[in-house]
Amino acid sequence: MKYFLLCAFCFAIVVPSRAQSSWIECAQEAAKEFTANANKKVDYNEMIRREQSLKTCLSGKPMPDFSATSLDGKIISPEDIKGKVVLVNFWFIACAPCVKEIPMFNELNDEYKDCGFVILSFSRDSKFAIDEFIKSTPMNFNVFASSSKLIENTFGVVNGYPTNILLNKKGFLVEYSTGGAVDDIGIARTKEKMRQLIEDQLADK
Repeated sequence: MKYFLLCAFCFAIVVPSRAQSSWIECAQEAAKEFTANANKKVDYNEMIRREQSLKTCLSGKPMPDFSATSLDGKIISPEDIKGKVVLVNFWFIACAPCVKEIPMFNELNDEYKDCGFVILSFSRDSKFAIDEFIKSTPMNFNVFASSSKLIENTFGVVNGYPTNILLNKKGFLVEYSTGGAVDDIGIARTKEKMRQLIEDQLADK
C-alpha cells in the first residue's frame, strides 16, 4: 500500500540556467516554468528529478526576504528568526497529507521550540477558513493565511503540497521535500527523519 501522497494543482519544477541564481531568481524561473507547463502531465519520476534539481539550485542559499503576519498577529521576517533552525511548511486545508502532518509538527514544536527551533507554516487558505479549521485541528506554531503569492513568487513552491523546507541557523536551505505520508507508519518515518535533521542543525555551531 502506498503511504506517500502529493497534493498539487500542477507539477513543474525548474532548473535555473545560472549556477549563481539567488533564491528569488530560482523562484521566478520556477513560476515561469510552471506557467509554461500548466497543461502538461509530469510523471512521478520526472517530478522527483525536477525536485532534486530545484533543491540543488537552492542549496546553500539564504532564505528570501519576506514579511508576513501570523494568525495571532505577529509580524515575522528573516531578521526575527535569525540564528534559529527553521522549518518552513507550505500547505492547504483540502490537501490530505498536509493535514496529516499537523500533529507531527505540533509535537516537533513542543519538543524543540525552547532549543532554537521555529516552524513557519504558510497556507493558501483564507484566515477565516483556517480559523474554522483549527477549531478541530489545533496548530501550536506560526501559521500564515492567504499566502499564495508569497508561496509561489517568493519561495518558488509550485511543484506540489505539502512542501517542507528546513533552514539552518544561517538561514541556508539544508532540506527540501514535497509530498507527504497519509498513514501512521509513514508519518512516524517522516517524523524520525525530521527529528534527526533538526537535531543535527541545532547541534551545529
